[in-house]
Amino acid sequence: MVGGVSLWVASACGSSDKPQGSEGGACYGNGTCDAGLLCSEGKTCVNPAGAIGGSGNPGTGGSGNPGGIDLEACYACGDEKCPSERQACKDAKGCEALLDCTVRCGTDVSCASKCSVSDLTGEEQQAAGLAVGMYNLCTTTSCTSECAPKIDIGVGGAPGSGGDGSGSGGQDNGGGAGGSGATGSGGKSSGGSSSGGSSNPGSGGSASTGVLIFDGTGVGAGSEDHGIDGGFYILEDSVKEGVLVEDTLLHTDFDAVDSDHEPSDFSESSAPCITGTLAMVTDELGDSCQLTSDYCAWGDLWGGGIGLSLKIEDEVAVAWDATAAGVKGFRFQVSGSVGSVPVRFMVEDTAGNQFCVNKVAVGSAVSVPFTTLKHNCWDPGNVAFDPSKIKSISWQFVPDASKPYPISEFCVDNVYVLE
Repeated sequence: MVGGVSLWVASACGSSDKPQGSEGGACYGNGTCDAGLLCSEGKTCVNPAGAIGGSGNPGTGGSGNPGGIDLEACYACGDEKCPSERQACKDAKGCEALLDCTVRCGTDVSCASKCSVSDLTGEEQQAAGLAVGMYNLCTTTSCTSECAPKIDIGVGGAPGSGGDGSGSGGQDNGGGAGGSGATGSGGKSSGGSSSGGSSNPGSGGSASTGVLIFDGTGVGAGSEDHGIDGGFYILEDSVKEGVLVEDTLLHTDFDAVDSDHEPSDFSESSAPCITGTLAMVTDELGDSCQLTSDYCAWGDLWGGGIGLSLKIEDEVAVAWDATAAGVKGFRFQVSGSVGSVPVRFMVEDTAGNQFCVNKVAVGSAVSVPFTTLKHNCWDPGNVAFDPSKIKSISWQFVPDASKPYPISEFCVDNVYVLE
């Protein structure tokens, strides 16, 4: 969803003289702001109600659908993927008219600035703007292709995409190097090698989809022609180097859907699917860092997801050379019931550097050429990506400091390599 009260049309950078997380200030490291505010473009905290401006009737700027978005498809997806946010908009006076206008405007800021609910009371305007903003936030991650095909919002860091050692991601309210990367099963296949995936590089391959290395069956991935022989593992900040973390914080806890083995792994699983809760980021005492503290423990509460080591030797993930294999990227599909939580695709090299893309669509095929990867995409750095030293890829949920997220089920359905 895009438009005047949505997340991506405010100023590109927060004011340096305003506190982080406050209105007009920079977003916190994971793309969140203080209560009642939303993060615009992953950079600036905005008041969704305050963004409602202009004069005229709702929908004034939306005629002609300059955004080119199929409203029917967008709303259908919103009804399915964001039912609570959709209902909240229906219940808020003026919200649906405002939503219709902003969707039609797409990324046309001039058009969106004319979307108005000025005929409502101040309280009604605020309620409508907030409802639109929350619906936008959900659909930008859950209905990307239907509602927001052109946006690119950045949300905060989540370290550790598998393997031993420390993650380079994560933020402490916009700074800091992040905490140790969780290894789940130590970054190993934890239940098999390529025998669980597709070891036939020709099966399922085509010019448009690439070459299949995992077909959704088992917990391994492989292709002899591409030198891939790896396996899936579970990522969660409650586990470090294969051992449960012992502290007083409430950590992310994911389990395989068909196993309750702890620490969690896929050793007894028939597919890489997880369930559990993505923890809310708090301060080091476990208290709200939005209300009672200016410190958030991003390094310790970075989230989790599913990782895939691409080459395993002697039960240890080692470098896989995509250049030598003639591979230029990945294509995959993930599925499940994850609500509005943002999903990020990560590639980690053997030095622990992380390269990623945000707003991964759930339920649709996604192609990620290497050229689209950004070093620390939540706060881009300048480390060059070397495809000859890939250690793992992963799909990670990005936590925030406002609430936890229940993950009913999340699965990796297939993985291809792009040639």
